[in-house]
Amino acid sequence: MGVVLAKYHTVSELLKLLSNETLSTGEKISIILTIGHCTEVCEENQCELLQNNGLPLMIQILTESQDEELIKAATFVLQNCKQMTEQLSLKLYDNSLNVNNAEELDVQVRKKCLQDYWKKAKEILHRINSIERQHNE
Repeated sequence: MGVVLAKYHTVSELLKLLSNETLSTGEKISIILTIGHCTEVCEENQCELLQNNGLPLMIQILTESQDEELIKAATFVLQNCKQMTEQLSLKLYDNSLNVNNAEELDVQVRKKCLQDYWKKAKEILHRINSIERQHNE
């Protein structure tokens, strides 16, 4: 279902909706959980989340909210992103080991495009780990 929703740019629309200041906590939780389910198994939705600055928004919600359910929902999305970062790392490693010369140029172009996202994902992963440590203390 997530792949179908990616065609309609659902995640970016949900992020726009989430930035509305008049939403109740329950509405925010519903939106964040929907984003979480969209990004759980769909790379297109995960990339859309990154491209539309969804991770800083989730971190902001996580750090500023006092509502436990809202914190859990934001953590769910961030955990999806953490898994995505780990999977992306493995894919990049596998691609670097298994390409032939004809494919190497294409992979290099893709790597170049992903480097900015990768750098941002590493920074966010570091922030997530830091927030998790603070939350556990």
